[in-house]
Amino acid sequence: MLPCSWKEYFGVECPTCGAQRSFLELISGNFLESIFLFPALIPFLAVILLTILHLFNKRLVHPKWIVFLFSITAIVLLVSWSVKFFSY
Repeated sequence: MLPCSWKEYFGVECPTCGAQRSFLELISGNFLESIFLFPALIPFLAVILLTILHLFNKRLVHPKWIVFLFSITAIVLLVSWSVKFFSY
């Protein structure tokens, strides 16, 4: 695992802390543990998938869906980080 330099310098978790562990849990099949570690991973992976599909076939995925899902990802990221940040 790559260490978090943000956490080393500031002493608090960065907004993406837990993403690596969450991804490893997801590919191991531990879906709930993955969501618990980093809730924004699933929508983020969906954004990547939709963006790739859009690049190959522009009619398959409308850009509004990508923007919408990216917005959801950002909101989930900020809310989960805020909960972690203010609960310490």
